[in-house]
Amino acid sequence: MEKISHATLFTQDEDDGLEMHDIKHHGDKPGGSFELDLRSSPFQAQIKFYFDDSTLRDFIKNLKKLEESLRGKVRLGNIYEQPYVQFEGNGMGHITVSGKLVSNDHWMQKLDFNFKTDQTALGPFIKDLDVIMGHAPA
Repeated sequence: MEKISHATLFTQDEDDGLEMHDIKHHGDKPGGSFELDLRSSPFQAQIKFYFDDSTLRDFIKNLKKLEESLRGKVRLGNIYEQPYVQFEGNGMGHITVSGKLVSNDHWMQKLDFNFKTDQTALGPFIKDLDVIMGHAPA
Protein backbone atom coordinates (compact mmCIF):
# COMPACT_ATOMS: atom_id res chain seq x y z
CA MET A 1 0.00 0.00 0.00
CA GLU A 2 1.39 3.39 -1.00
CA LYS A 3 1.64 5.98 1.75
CA ILE A 4 0.11 9.34 0.87
CA SER A 5 2.50 12.19 1.63
CA HIS A 6 0.54 15.07 0.16
CA ALA A 7 -2.96 16.51 0.28
CA THR A 8 -4.36 17.95 -2.94
CA LEU A 9 -7.35 20.24 -3.29
CA PHE A 10 -8.62 19.68 -6.81
CA THR A 11 -11.14 22.14 -8.21
CA GLN A 12 -13.37 22.26 -11.26
CA ASP A 13 -10.77 24.51 -12.93
CA GLU A 14 -7.30 23.04 -13.51
CA ASP A 15 -5.85 26.57 -13.20
CA ASP A 16 -6.91 26.74 -9.53
CA GLY A 17 -6.02 24.46 -6.63
CA LEU A 18 -3.42 23.71 -4.03
CA GLU A 19 -1.26 20.93 -2.72
CA MET A 20 0.32 20.51 0.70
CA HIS A 21 3.31 18.16 0.89
CA ASP A 22 6.20 17.40 3.25
CA ILE A 23 3.79 18.11 6.10
CA LYS A 24 5.33 18.41 9.56
CA HIS A 25 3.17 19.03 12.61
CA HIS A 26 3.80 19.30 16.34
CA GLY A 27 1.30 16.63 17.34
CA ASP A 28 -1.17 18.01 19.87
CA LYS A 29 0.66 21.34 20.12
CA PRO A 30 -0.14 24.19 17.71
CA GLY A 31 2.17 24.65 14.77
CA GLY A 32 3.91 23.01 11.90
CA SER A 33 4.90 23.52 8.30
CA PHE A 34 4.45 22.18 4.80
CA GLU A 35 5.46 22.90 1.26
CA LEU A 36 2.58 24.66 -0.50
CA ASP A 37 2.06 24.51 -4.26
CA LEU A 38 -0.64 27.00 -5.19
CA ARG A 39 -2.41 27.69 -8.47
CA SER A 40 -4.72 30.69 -8.48
CA SER A 41 -5.05 31.75 -12.09
CA PRO A 42 -3.07 33.49 -13.46
CA PHE A 43 -0.58 33.08 -10.56
CA GLN A 44 1.35 30.12 -9.22
CA ALA A 45 3.48 29.90 -6.09
CA GLN A 46 5.64 27.36 -4.31
CA ILE A 47 6.54 28.28 -0.74
CA LYS A 48 7.40 26.79 2.64
CA PHE A 49 4.31 27.56 4.72
CA TYR A 50 4.57 27.81 8.52
CA PHE A 51 1.58 27.93 10.86
CA ASP A 52 1.19 28.39 14.60
CA ASP A 53 -2.47 29.26 15.14
CA SER A 54 -3.83 25.72 15.53
CA THR A 55 -2.97 22.07 15.35
CA LEU A 56 -3.30 20.23 12.06
CA ARG A 57 -5.85 17.97 13.78
CA ASP A 58 -8.02 21.01 14.64
CA PHE A 59 -7.72 22.29 11.07
CA ILE A 60 -8.93 18.93 9.71
CA LYS A 61 -11.76 18.77 12.28
CA ASN A 62 -12.91 22.26 11.29
CA LEU A 63 -12.72 21.42 7.57
CA LYS A 64 -15.01 18.45 8.26
CA LYS A 65 -17.49 20.77 10.00
CA LEU A 66 -17.36 23.11 7.00
CA GLU A 67 -17.98 20.19 4.65
CA GLU A 68 -21.04 19.18 6.70
CA SER A 69 -22.56 22.64 7.25
CA LEU A 70 -21.23 24.37 4.09
CA ARG A 71 -21.12 27.58 6.14
CA GLY A 72 -18.30 29.25 8.03
CA LYS A 73 -14.57 29.89 7.84
CA VAL A 74 -11.60 27.63 8.47
CA ARG A 75 -8.19 29.29 8.65
CA LEU A 76 -4.66 27.96 8.90
CA GLY A 77 -1.82 30.39 9.46
CA ASN A 78 -0.23 32.42 12.19
CA ILE A 79 -1.86 33.97 15.23
CA TYR A 80 -0.59 37.51 14.85
CA GLU A 81 0.59 37.82 11.28
CA GLN A 82 0.44 36.52 7.75
CA PRO A 83 0.61 34.14 5.90
CA TYR A 84 -2.65 32.24 5.99
CA VAL A 85 -4.92 30.01 3.93
CA GLN A 86 -8.68 30.20 4.49
CA PHE A 87 -11.67 28.16 3.33
CA GLU A 88 -15.07 29.86 3.49
CA GLY A 89 -18.47 28.33 2.76
CA ASN A 90 -21.50 30.42 1.83
CA GLY A 91 -24.07 27.84 2.95
CA MET A 92 -25.06 26.87 -0.61
CA GLY A 93 -22.12 24.62 -1.51
CA HIS A 94 -19.76 27.29 -2.83
CA ILE A 95 -16.32 27.38 -1.19
CA THR A 96 -13.90 30.29 -1.52
CA VAL A 97 -10.26 29.49 -0.90
CA SER A 98 -8.23 32.60 -0.13
CA GLY A 99 -5.14 33.71 1.65
CA LYS A 100 -1.94 35.63 1.74
CA LEU A 101 1.53 34.25 1.11
CA VAL A 102 4.59 36.16 2.28
CA SER A 103 8.28 35.67 1.60
CA ASN A 104 11.08 37.65 3.23
CA ASP A 105 13.98 35.74 1.66
CA HIS A 106 15.65 38.43 -0.45
CA TRP A 107 12.94 41.04 -0.90
CA MET A 108 9.53 41.32 0.69
CA GLN A 109 7.11 39.51 -1.62
CA LYS A 110 3.35 39.11 -1.02
CA LEU A 111 0.62 37.30 -2.88
CA ASP A 112 -3.06 37.75 -2.03
CA PHE A 113 -5.09 35.03 -3.71
CA ASN A 114 -8.58 33.61 -3.94
CA PHE A 115 -10.42 31.11 -6.06
CA LYS A 116 -13.74 29.33 -5.91
CA THR A 117 -14.64 25.67 -5.80
CA ASP A 118 -17.52 23.69 -4.32
CA GLN A 119 -18.07 21.25 -1.49
CA THR A 120 -17.15 18.23 -3.64
CA ALA A 121 -13.50 19.34 -3.51
CA LEU A 122 -13.34 19.17 0.28
CA GLY A 123 -13.94 15.42 0.79
CA PRO A 124 -10.88 14.11 -1.11
CA PHE A 125 -8.67 16.85 0.40
CA ILE A 126 -9.82 15.98 3.93
CA LYS A 127 -9.31 12.26 3.22
CA ASP A 128 -5.70 12.91 2.13
CA LEU A 129 -5.08 14.90 5.33
CA ASP A 130 -6.63 12.15 7.46
CA VAL A 131 -4.36 9.54 5.85
CA ILE A 132 -1.29 11.70 6.46
CA MET A 133 -2.30 12.09 10.10
CA GLY A 134 -2.87 8.33 10.42
CA HIS A 135 -6.65 8.50 10.87
CA ALA A 136 -7.64 6.44 7.82
CA PRO A 137 -6.19 3.67 5.65
CA ALA A 138 -4.39 4.66 2.45
